[in-house]
Amino acid sequence: MGFIFVHTLLRFLRSKVRDVMQLIIISILIYIVYQQRQSYDRRIGNERIKNEEHTFEHTTVVETRSEIASKSTRKSSNHFLIISNGRAGTHFMMNLLNNHPDVKMYDELLQTKMLLKPKGIMGNKTAILKYLSEELCKLKTFCEQNKKIGFILLNWQISNLAPFLSLNDILKHIGNPKVIVQYRLNTLLSYSSLQIIKENGVINANISNKNVSVEINWHKFENYVIRKRTEWGDTLKCISNRTKTYVSYEELVAEQNLCISRIFKYIGVAEYHGKFGTRITKLNPTSLEERISNYAEIKQYIKEAPKKLLQLNLATEKDVTTLYDDAEIN
Repeated sequence: MGFIFVHTLLRFLRSKVRDVMQLIIISILIYIVYQQRQSYDRRIGNERIKNEEHTFEHTTVVETRSEIASKSTRKSSNHFLIISNGRAGTHFMMNLLNNHPDVKMYDELLQTKMLLKPKGIMGNKTAILKYLSEELCKLKTFCEQNKKIGFILLNWQISNLAPFLSLNDILKHIGNPKVIVQYRLNTLLSYSSLQIIKENGVINANISNKNVSVEINWHKFENYVIRKRTEWGDTLKCISNRTKTYVSYEELVAEQNLCISRIFKYIGVAEYHGKFGTRITKLNPTSLEERISNYAEIKQYIKEAPKKLLQLNLATEKDVTTLYDDAEIN
């Protein structure tokens, strides 16, 4: 009787030990799986943080001066951008826009040669975007009060930045701003203006240059127009699906009040009833005859030139990269 009892007890204990061992093994396996899962989650979390930091550095505002700058630059309605070529009246436009108490228009903040290179950030995408955020929020009250803030960006600057910082990068970084495309219809006036600058070194002034003329090389002028049209083609392709408006230098000069009022409405500020003041005056003579010392020679080229060599109308042209219309080709 005692033997049977002992035998039964041993069988019972063996089954329990087996159950306990199985439980221990299962617990160990669960623990191992749990640790692996924790390790995986930590690794994924770290990678996600790095990706978010990378995205933050490259596509949003870097918090430098204050959180104001960060919050401000994420609101597309509070920022605008003038994209243009040189000698198209951008500084004249800037001075006129800055008459409005709710607008702050900055100069060429991404001037590659005079600003970015001396600062030692040319080629550094993250540093340039950080600098841009800080510059746009220099006036903290404008950022705090959600006023309209903009700056000038020229096509040649976009080209210089392109290897490491695209126009889309810039637009996305400042919250997809409204874009103002500013251009000059008369390409020969633009080109001769550039040549006058090379001659006297005066870019903007409050006193006109009454007796300034330069000699124009027609072949160089043709190359200039081709290059500028190519730049415009790249820019307009990039912003084809973005909110934008067009304004010509000629429109700005002829209908100043109407033009600026239209721009104010476009960027979303109240109508301005004050007087438009500016320190900028028309720098050079108006007529080509006065500007170009060899005009008698150039006059014949003008007669034979295709229309699009002499006029750039971005608001109406279907293809800005070509010099000839279909009618001229046929």
